[in-house]
Amino acid sequence: MSCVTINYLASLDYKLVEVKDRYTGEMLVNNSKFLAFIHFPKSYTQDLIMFIDRRKEYGMQSLAYMYFAKHNTLFKNQILMDVTNAIRYLMQTTLYSCSNNPQIATLPMVRLTISLKL
Repeated sequence: MSCVTINYLASLDYKLVEVKDRYTGEMLVNNSKFLAFIHFPKSYTQDLIMFIDRRKEYGMQSLAYMYFAKHNTLFKNQILMDVTNAIRYLMQTTLYSCSNNPQIATLPMVRLTISLKL
């Protein structure tokens, strides 16, 4: 399911680059090479299905992780909005392909906030 989100973001002309690991992604953002980094756990799809079927067994470590450059709030807000829309698109796609499972509408989404020191 992460591929649906990634493909949606690619359709918005984001430059998407695969990196070795989470640390490398964060370093690229910290070194001003990129504005954001998104990490999907290897078991993202299976864990999302588990959330639908067995919600009590779902863990926070199964959520996608986002890391943003701290210097540009405007871009951060735009990226957050686009990722939120991508996840909404994922939910709609899943609803239509999973016989309209109503539980998918309550997918876990954690709002990230980053404070900026000026």
